[in-house]
Amino acid sequence: MAADPSPDEVLSALQVTGFLLEQEVRRIVESAGFDAAISRAYQDPDEGKSREIDVLGWKPFFIHDRFDCVFGMRLIIECKNPKSPYVVVGHAATEYEKRQMRSGASFWTSGFNVGKMPHPQISGLEVEEHRPIWDLLGLSDAPGSPTSDSFVGNQLISLERKGSEWFAGNSHIFDGIVMPLTKAVNTFKRINSNRAREAFQDHEQSHNSVTLPILVTSNKIFEVNTDANDVAAAEVPWTNVMRQVHSKNMRANIKIEVVQSKYLGDFLEQRAIAFGDEVADRIRKCPEVLMARQLTDLPQTANLEHLNLGQC
Repeated sequence: MAADPSPDEVLSALQVTGFLLEQEVRRIVESAGFDAAISRAYQDPDEGKSREIDVLGWKPFFIHDRFDCVFGMRLIIECKNPKSPYVVVGHAATEYEKRQMRSGASFWTSGFNVGKMPHPQISGLEVEEHRPIWDLLGLSDAPGSPTSDSFVGNQLISLERKGSEWFAGNSHIFDGIVMPLTKAVNTFKRINSNRAREAFQDHEQSHNSVTLPILVTSNKIFEVNTDANDVAAAEVPWTNVMRQVHSKNMRANIKIEVVQSKYLGDFLEQRAIAFGDEVADRIRKCPEVLMARQLTDLPQTANLEHLNLGQC
C-alpha cells in the first residue's frame, strides 16, 4: 500500500495546480474592499452547462439614497499558475481599439437621448442623437479607465521550454482563458441589461456596472510593442489583450487585463478603484442620468454641467 502524502507534499501538489493562487487572489481582492467568492457558478450560453469563475469580486461605488440606483464594479478573474511566462504582443492603440476597450460596461439604459442634433452629412437636417452613458459621463478620459491604455495587445502567448530553447505557443489560450472569461462577462452583463425605452419607473432599480475580466498569473509577463522603433520584450506588472469571440450564441469583443499576482493589489488600487471612485463622483453629481431615457425626463434641478451634451 502506498504511503499517504506528507503535509509538504500536499502543499506542493496544491501549488502546482493553482488552487492556492485562487485563495491568495481572493484575499487580495477582499483587502481592496471587494466582496469576493471562489468558484462562482454561471451558465455557459453555448452549451447550457454550469461553469465556474475562479474568483468573482464585486464592489458598489455608488448607491442612491433611495436605493434605486446602483453603480459598482465586478471583477471576473481567471487564475493561472504556469511554469513559464506569458507574452503579450501588440501595438499602439488606435482610437477605434480604445472604443472597443469599454465592452465590459453595463448601464441600465444603453443610450441616452440628448435631443436633436445637426445631421453629420445633410445640411439643414436634424436628427435625434442617442449617446452612450459612457460618452455622456466622459469616462474614456477618467483616471484608471479601461480605455486609457496607450498599448493594446492582440496576441497572448505562453512560452514553453523544450530542452535549452524557448518556444512560443497559444494552444490553451483561447479555450482555457479567452472563452471562459468572455462567457462569464456576457452572462453578468445580461443581468444588468434593460432595453425598454420608457422612462424609469418607481418600482425599478437602475443597476449599473463595469466588469473587468482579469487573467492573474503567478509567473512573469512580457510585453512586446511592435510599433516601437526598437522592438523588444519588456517585463511588465500588468498589460492587456483584446480578443474577439464569435460562437453559436455570442459575438463579443473583450479586453482582458493580464496581471502578475504580486502586483494585483497595486493594479486594483491604481486602475480599478481609481476608476470606480471617479465614476461614482460623476454619477453623484447627477444620479438621475442613470434613471432616465432622455434629457426631457430629467428634473429641472438636475446638475448637467459635467455631462457631455454636445450642442443640445
